[in-house]
Amino acid sequence: MELSEMTFKGTTTVGLVCKDGVVLATDKRATVGYMVASKEA
Repeated sequence: MELSEMTFKGTTTVGLVCKDGVVLATDKRATVGYMVASKEA
């Protein structure tokens, strides 16, 4: 299977707007088919 045929699943991203700024948070893993990319790997 070619990479272009695989379904990409993105990471979760959350953004909050506060009085004094913004807060952004994401998870550390992304997947493409059977491949899992992790910062710890």
